[in-house]
Parts: sequence; structure tokens; C-alpha cells
Amino acid sequence: MVMTKKSRLLAVCCFSLIFLLGSISPVCAIDLSNAEREYLRTKGTIVFVSQTRYPPFEFTDAADKQHEGMMLDIARCMAVEMGFKPVFIDMTFQQAQEAVLSGKADILTSLFYSDQRKERFEFTETLFDVPVSIFVRAERTDIKDINDLNGKTIAIQRGDYAKDFLESQKIRFDALDTNDFAEATDRVIAGKADAVIGDEQIVFYHIFSNRLTDYTKKVGEPLYIGRNCMASNKNNAILIRILNKGINEARKSGVLDKISTKWLGTKYGPRKSFLERYLWQVAAVAGGLLLLSLWVWIWNVRLRTLVRKKTEVITRREEALRDSEEKYRNLFENANEAMFVAQDGKLVFLNPRTAMITGYSSEELISRPFIDFIHPDDREIVIDRHVRRMKGEELPHRYPFRIIHRDGNIRWVELNAVLINWNGKAATLNFLSDITDRKQMESDLRKSETEKTVILESVSDMIFYIDTDMRVIYSNLALEKFFNMPSGCLGGKVCYNALHHRDKPCHVCPALRAMQSGKPHESYVSSFGRHWLLSGYPVREESGAITGAIEVVSDITNLRNAEEKYRSIFDNATEGIYQSTPDGRIISANPALAKMFGYDSPESMMSEVASVGRSLYAYPDKRQEFLRMVEEQGIAKNFEFEGSKKDGERIYVSDNARAVKDSQGNTLYYEGIIQDITERKRVEDALRESEERFRALSENAPDIIYTMNLEGAITYANPSWKRILGHDKDEILGRCFTDFVREEDRRTHRKLFKSIRDDGKTVSNYIGIMMTKDEAERVFSGNSAFIRDSKGRIISVVGTMKDITEQREMEKKLSHAQKLEAIGTLAGGIAHDFNNLLMGIQGYASLTLLDIDASHPHYERLKRIEEQVQSGADLTKQLLGFARGGRYEVRPTDMNDIIDKASYMFARTKKEIAVHRSLAQDLWIVDVDQGQMEQVLMNLYVNAWQAMPGGGELYLETGNVLLGDDPAMSYTITPGRYVKVSITDTGTGMDEKTRERIFDPFFTTKAMGRGTGLGLAMVYGIIKGHGGMINVTSEPGQGTTFDIYLPASEKTIDKEKTAAREILTGTETVLLVDDEPFVLGVTGERLESL
Repeated sequence: MVMTKKSRLLAVCCFSLIFLLGSISPVCAIDLSNAEREYLRTKGTIVFVSQTRYPPFEFTDAADKQHEGMMLDIARCMAVEMGFKPVFIDMTFQQAQEAVLSGKADILTSLFYSDQRKERFEFTETLFDVPVSIFVRAERTDIKDINDLNGKTIAIQRGDYAKDFLESQKIRFDALDTNDFAEATDRVIAGKADAVIGDEQIVFYHIFSNRLTDYTKKVGEPLYIGRNCMASNKNNAILIRILNKGINEARKSGVLDKISTKWLGTKYGPRKSFLERYLWQVAAVAGGLLLLSLWVWIWNVRLRTLVRKKTEVITRREEALRDSEEKYRNLFENANEAMFVAQDGKLVFLNPRTAMITGYSSEELISRPFIDFIHPDDREIVIDRHVRRMKGEELPHRYPFRIIHRDGNIRWVELNAVLINWNGKAATLNFLSDITDRKQMESDLRKSETEKTVILESVSDMIFYIDTDMRVIYSNLALEKFFNMPSGCLGGKVCYNALHHRDKPCHVCPALRAMQSGKPHESYVSSFGRHWLLSGYPVREESGAITGAIEVVSDITNLRNAEEKYRSIFDNATEGIYQSTPDGRIISANPALAKMFGYDSPESMMSEVASVGRSLYAYPDKRQEFLRMVEEQGIAKNFEFEGSKKDGERIYVSDNARAVKDSQGNTLYYEGIIQDITERKRVEDALRESEERFRALSENAPDIIYTMNLEGAITYANPSWKRILGHDKDEILGRCFTDFVREEDRRTHRKLFKSIRDDGKTVSNYIGIMMTKDEAERVFSGNSAFIRDSKGRIISVVGTMKDITEQREMEKKLSHAQKLEAIGTLAGGIAHDFNNLLMGIQGYASLTLLDIDASHPHYERLKRIEEQVQSGADLTKQLLGFARGGRYEVRPTDMNDIIDKASYMFARTKKEIAVHRSLAQDLWIVDVDQGQMEQVLMNLYVNAWQAMPGGGELYLETGNVLLGDDPAMSYTITPGRYVKVSITDTGTGMDEKTRERIFDPFFTTKAMGRGTGLGLAMVYGIIKGHGGMINVTSEPGQGTTFDIYLPASEKTIDKEKTAAREILTGTETVLLVDDEPFVLGVTGERLESL
């Protein structure tokens, strides 16, 4: 129908009026509920995830890296109208779906609706209908519709509905997964796929924009019309409702049509005349000019309204933005995944998780190039991928590499990077996960798979794995070698065709029967001059469905030949061989078994024995025990029982048997070998009694008893080893004897052991030193000999060790005491004669002093002689004390009194020494010379003071002790009641060599002129002279303790009476007797002078 100019002009005017009325109508905002407004206010930012290459619906512009497309325009339009902030992230289609389902993104901008996807996603209303068609190479003519896709390789975008559609149409095909439709189309053009199932708009966009129209074509009618929607996960239904309102508004306002026209264009009809083409525009311009003034006034009113509303929207957006920033800041900082922004080779923004994974602080990570933290071997690939991604190249978003943790350990991480704009410059947003444990698991899995492959390739049986179409998936080396085939050539081929050149499965194929029955199957065949056992086993997937079978081919030719030999062995064996049923019937027996149990022949035994348990077992309960063992364990090894012969005679037998079961696990029969062990049991009983006697003797022996094998390892040690040396049994058995001796003695012990083992010698009363568990030394007297077997061969070594440590110590002490006694006797004789000489010198010096006055020139010299004589007398007194002489006034005494008196005197003069007393209140009385005891204590106090030059502690302690009839002590002291006096200092201590000589006369550790070496010798002599004993305990740096033991007395302490002293005078005659003439002379002159 052709319009007249008049009618067209009228139409233009009417349209202008309608447009004007629409323009001046009030601004209509989208009607949202209170809950929806609150959601948008709280949410603030909506994260839209789109595909990187899905033009014209959504894509990333290669020039400016901006997110573009029809779906993104709609999202931006709704964001303006409803007042939320959109954020766009691009990924592959598969990654985009995963991001929405996991909650990392809110909305997937493009997703075809399907009932299957509806179970996982919430969909908006359909935005655009997208035809889906088949595209092939331009020269192909064999693919015209969907049915021609059977058996072909189809390129499909990962996660696309096309795969589900083809499977629903029962199309058999091989899928070639790609990241997007552009890659899928390129695969078809390159000949790597037969066809691509693609969305028409997207595929055409790629074809025309890249000038590929000569290389590909669309065939047939569209397979289906895709309903392109936006989608979220099932937890975001309220957001879908909001978007549906925005979509409806965009549809009613014509925004959807405008966006469609913008990206897809408009189709035009035949070319019109100039008048027809421009009359409408002229009329519209005229109408517009007529109403221009009215329009300006109305527009001002509308503009003010828009400004007010937009101001309110902006205010709401700012509030929502602040809330959103706070929300995403919390999300960012508390995320379980490391998140950071990389720009210009450095990290410009990161969350705390990034620092936790790397071990570095946030400041350290930001201050240094990120490449510093990457393992040197992985730096090149990380730099390369980062640079290429920044250039806009399509790369896998996820890839693993290694980083160096702050503690120096190497950790595996996986990076997921997307390109973003950060502060006006290109950057990458990165998600980093620690996959160290996963990498270790993968390594272990690869190792396990390698080990399994090595095992399969090394076995001699032929093994192969087939699918339900009888196509070979795997074959081992043995199979390929037998059929003389190259490695791996069977893969994908039908087994019966490739191996046997047949057009159908073999009639005895166990693999086919196993797949049909779902149970293992076996069959036997003879071919190629050999006998074979064929075993088939079904293979199932997790759901239980059978997906194939494994067939094992075993060469049993030698086994068959062995069966013929078995009958000869069976009939001529000396042990009994049998087969019996679970109910006790014998179904097979050899002559040896019949003879063992007193039957004439195997046939008579099988006919006469109705129940093995009642006829052959002396105790039927043992038969039940045998049945339980063989059923639970599958075998019975060395099962011994008392048997009953036909005539009632008892024998002992040992049974080794196994249960033979069918494929369902039911026991068919038992088969085994029975050995008569009656004589062995008799010998074992005798041996056991002998061993028990030896063990009782060994376990209770006070000395160590042990045995060694021919390598010198200890095979037995009795409890005395643990009691004396302290080692537990598991610390002894299996170790060499030389491990328990001193390092310097090991060579000697090895020579002794070899002389016993190799030369048959014995060792008697060998004195050696063994080391205890705490590294102390013990002295032993050892005896060792060899043990021979029945053939006279030396098979082991036995030995005993007697601990003589205390005996040797007492012998040493006795020898030392005898030496000191001999020295004391000698010193006493010398002291007596020396004392007589001093007495003469003192006498004559004194007489001379009586005849001269103090002014005489020799007076001072004579006084010095007297002083030296007094020093000599003191030395003589010490020698006499050491020689046990000089006990002048022995009387009952409380040692506490003497200790108090001497210690207080010592403490007053030696202020740097702190004296601590712990004196027993009920101390027994002792008979001592108090003066000599004071001298003993003072000598020990002074000795302690000299050992503590910087001051220290002196501990004095007394107590009552009972010394028993210890043989070791009888060498030095008589058993009985004793008073113990202990003097302990915190001084420098002394070593073992010094301790052994401290009581020797004239032995001293002091510098020349500081001591005579008689102090402790005198102490020793005085204590021995009182019938006591003195011990010393000391270690270098640990101080010294002297323990004095004095015999207790039954006497009581008498009060001391003070006698008046006066000089006796008279004219009586005095008889003076002495064996030394010079003593008589000087003494007589002195008396006459009085």
C-alpha cells in the first residue's frame, strides 16, 4: 500500500505529538520492593562475570582492554536505572560458571537456559534468542545435518550446552574441548576437528571479523534456538528478580531493541525513490520546528526533575559504595585464598593470606619485585605469561609454579590471573593457592602408577584391558612380544580381529563372559603347542556399571607336565598326603598315610574312615580347632595333634593343609601333608626338660652366664647381666660382646674369641673390665668355652663372668692399709730416736741460757735453736700420731662437744668460710683422746679452707651407724656400732690419683714450704689408732667429703675434776733412767739446777 504525501505528513505530526507527550510524562523509575531496595543498598556492587571471547554478546576489546558487548550494555543500563555499581570480570566460559556457582561472582552474563542447568542456576527472562548451527570447512560435503556427525570429532566450547544436546540426540562423537567458539572454529579450519556446534551470531562475528568466509560454512537448519539469559547460583534468587524487572523495563522502553540494532544492525527492504525515502524526514523536521519552543520549556521542567532524582540516586550509590567497599575489604582481608594485584613487576595491593603463604610481611612483599620470591627455575615462565597476558594474548588463567618461602623451603602454588585496570593502568588481579600438598600427592600417585606399570610390564603372563566394544585399551609387553607386535600398536583395535584375525569374539573368551555375567571367568585352551589358562575379570566404574574387562593369559604347560609327575610323587612319598571333605570324608590318600594310621591300603582307609575327627584324632576337639584355623586363615601350618591309629595306638603328627574353594568362596575340600613326629616329640620333651634345668640354673645364678654365635653376637644373657651391668635384654641380644668392653680392650677380646672359635681353646679366670649401662667400669673374672653339635662342629660359645669389682677394691684398700701401717711403724721408730736427739739439744740449749743473760751475743741464737727444736718436736709428734702412738688421755667423749669447740674456733678466724652444723642429738659416746680429735678436726678444717681460696661452705654432720658383717669391710674395720663424722667442703675437689695418695706421709699438693705432707697422714694414724676408719669422696670441681667412723663406747661421760697444781720441792733422791746417755746427762743437769 502506497502512502500519499498528505497522509504521510499527518502521520509525522501524530508521531511528533505522541513523542512530545511521552517526553513530558513524569520520569518512571523501576518499581522495586523494600526488600529489593535494601538488598541493592547493602550489596552495592554487583560482580558480573563474562566470557573473554563471545562477541557480539560479550568480549574484551583488544585495543583498549574494555569489556564490551550486548549483555554488558544491558547490565550497565540496569545499573544506571536501579542505582548499583557493576564490576565486570572476564574468564573462559567454564571458569565463569564455576565462579558463579562458588559465589566468587554474582551474575553470569550469558548462559543458555536448559532444564538440566536449572538444577544448578537461577535464570532471568530470555534476553535474546540465539540459533545454534553446524559449521564445517568450506570444501566439505559429507556433513549436511546432525545425523552426519556420528563418529566425528566435534569442537565444543567447554561448559557449552551443545555437548548435552548432542548426547540427548544419541549422537556418538569425540568431543574436542576449547576455551571459546573462536578457538573451536579455528580448530575446524585447521582440520583438527570435523565440525563445530556454535552460536550463529558468535561464530559469524568471528568469521566475518577475521575474513574467514572462504574457509568455513554453515550447513543445515539450526539445531536448536538457545535462550540466552543471565544466571546466578541458587542462593541469589532475589537478585534475579531485580534483574527481571530491569529487563522488562528495558524491553518496554525499547532499550533491548536499540542494543540489538547497535550490535546486529537492521535488515532493509528494496531501495525506494527519493520522495518516498525523504518525505517522512521533511515532515518530521517541520513538525519538530513547530513545537520546538514548547519542547524547550517542557524539557527544562523535566530536566529539573531528572536532576533531583539523579541526585538522590547518586547519594544512594555513594552510601552503597561505602558499604560495598567495607564488605569487600573484609572479604578480601579474610579470604582463604591469597589475592593480590600485580603491576609493573611489583605487588601493589595484597591481602594477609598472601603474606601467610609466602612467609614474608606485607611490607617486604610490596617493597621488592615479585619475581624475587619465585623459584629461579620458574621465573622465566611466570614473566613470559605475565607479559603476554598484559599484551592481551589468550592464555590459560591457572598455572602452577614454585615460590621460595621465607624459611627457605620451596612451596608449590597455583595462580589464577585476570587482566584488570588499576589506577588507570593495566594490571593483573591474581588468586594464589598453596598446592604443595596436592603436588606431593600427585607425585606419589605418579610413582604408584609407574610402579604398577613396571609390575605389569615385568610379569610373564599376557595381560590386556578392553572396553565393552572389545577394543584394546592397554596391553602389556609379554602380550606384544608373544604376537611379535610393536609396543602400543594394539591400542583402539578390536582384540579378536587384531590378535586372532576373526570377525567375531572367540567362543571361549573369558573377558566377554566376565562382562556378560559381571563375575570372573576362567577357561582352558590348547594352542601354539602350549596349554593356556584364560582368566577374565569385569571392570566397573563407581556407579557399578561395567566399563570393560581385564584378561590374563597364563602358560600352564609346565603345570600340566608337573601334574603327571605329581602322581609318582604322591604314591612314593614318605609323608602322608590326603584330600578330605569338610564333613570329614577322605577322598584321596596315598600309601604312606594309610600305613601311618595302620590301614592296609589307601582304598581301605577311604572306605573305613567315615569321619576324620572321630577316627584319626585322639581328641575330636582338635579337629574343630583345625577346621577353624584353615577356614579363617586359608591354611594350617605345622598343626600338631595326637592321632589315633586303627588299632588304638597313639601317635603324634604334624599337618600342613589348605582349603580349596570354588569361585563363590565355598570350601570344596582340604588337602595337605601329614608327617609322623612321634619320635621328634619324644626327643623334644627330653630336650625341653634339659633346657628347663639349664634355664633354672642360669636364671638364678649370681654370676653372669651368656652365649654367643660364631660371629661374636650375644644370643643369650641371664638376669644377672641386667642386675650387674644394667642393660635390658633388647640392648644385649644380637650385639657383639666387644660392644660392652673398653675400647682399648676390644682387640684382646677379639683374639680370645677367635682362639675359642677357630682353635677350640678355653679361657679360664681371665680378668677383664666390662662397661655398665651408665658407662661405669666393673672388673670381672671370666671363663669361656665352645659348644659342639652332634657332628663335633663348634656352633657357639658359652661363658661366665664373676663380678670381682668390690673384691679388687678391698684388696687394693687392704694393700694400701698394710703399706701405711708399715710406713707408720718405720716413722714411729725414726720419730722416737729423733725425739731423743731433740731432747738432748733442747736440754743443753736451756742449760746454756741459764748461764748467760739476754745481752750475750749468743742468747738470740740459742733461743732460735730452742724454736727449731720445738718445730722438730711438733714434726715428731705428727709422726708419732701417724704411727698410732701418743694416745695419752683416752676417755668417754661426746664428739658433738669437740666438733662445736673446734668449729667455732675455726669459724672465728676464717670469716670467708660459712660453717653449717647438723649434729645428731642422741650421738653415741666414743673413747678418744680429746686433744688428738681436736687436732684431727682442725687439720681437716684447714685442709678444706685451703681448698676454697675464694671462700665457700663447710658442712659438719654427725650420726650413729651400724656397720654389718660385710666381707669386703672386714678387711679394714670390725663390724659393730660406730659414730660417723662427716666434713664436706665446696672446694676444688681432687682426682683419683690424688685421692689414692692423700694419706701417704710427706705427700702434699701445696707449694714448696707451704706444708710438710704429714697433716692427713697424722689424721689417718690417729683415727686408726682409735680403732676407726676414714674414707674420702671427691671429684674435681665437686668438693670433698671426709667420713670418719669411730667405735662407739658403752661407757658414760664422767664430770672432769680440777686438781690444784703446785710445785713439789724437797731433798729426796731421784732415780733417773734412760737408754740414751746424753739424755741422762742433760736431764740430770736440769734437775740439779732446780
